[in-house]
Amino acid sequence: GNYTDFGLNGDFRVMATRQFGDLTAKVTASSLFEQTEYNMFDADGREFAVGGVRNLGIAAQEARYVSSWTEDVRGISNMGGVMLDYNDAVIVDAFFRKEGSSLFGDENRWHNYSRIAAALRVTEFVPLPMFNEFKLRFTTGTAGSRPSFGARFETWSVSGGVVSKGNLGNKTLIPEFASETEMGFDATLMDRFSVSATYVTQNTENQILYVPLAGYYGYGNQWQNAGTLENASIEAEVQASLVNTPGFRWELGFTYYSQLQSKITQL
Repeated sequence: GNYTDFGLNGDFRVMATRQFGDLTAKVTASSLFEQTEYNMFDADGREFAVGGVRNLGIAAQEARYVSSWTEDVRGISNMGGVMLDYNDAVIVDAFFRKEGSSLFGDENRWHNYSRIAAALRVTEFVPLPMFNEFKLRFTTGTAGSRPSFGARFETWSVSGGVVSKGNLGNKTLIPEFASETEMGFDATLMDRFSVSATYVTQNTENQILYVPLAGYYGYGNQWQNAGTLENASIEAEVQASLVNTPGFRWELGFTYYSQLQSKITQL
């Protein structure tokens, strides 16, 4: 057999920062190119007519196996973001990405994703007894998942000289689109205890599923955007420094996680 694997990645980044009194602004922009090529050829034969001769032409017809595979995947991501920091007390971060991939059909190769995050350090504005730090945070954003290489192509298989259809290609596939919102807080008390809690909701639309087809299609299966999944969870963590001396340290931690909801709302 013969196998070759080739990958090429390149990116370009620029960043600019400017101060406006207590406000710091940072702007970033970048572009990323990705290419992966994979080539495989494999041949096998048994029951040779002449021993010691390595020639597939003299292997038994029913004991010959020849297979090859070529894969070429390319993608481009163009990204930009703005971060605003007011006196290290209020932070807002916005991000946008336009992504294209050859794994989708010609009409559906480009898609947009975004994220916005904010944090407020309450103790920078209001003194709170016993609290060294109390921060509120919020993030919401979107992301997409790509299909496998073969999802948009028709496939056939050959067995015993008989050709049978397998996957019906789908050039109209779009990415699995996930939108997630996260909110929570982080707190430090008396230089000894730290507490954090996070509530997360996630909605995944256009799930890419391998769907069986009716007989009149002539193909057995097809990759389709065919599902919506909703999730909600909560996570909390408590850390305590019970003893902290030059010769001995004792810390105690507790983590709680609960999947509040995981529901298929469309299939």
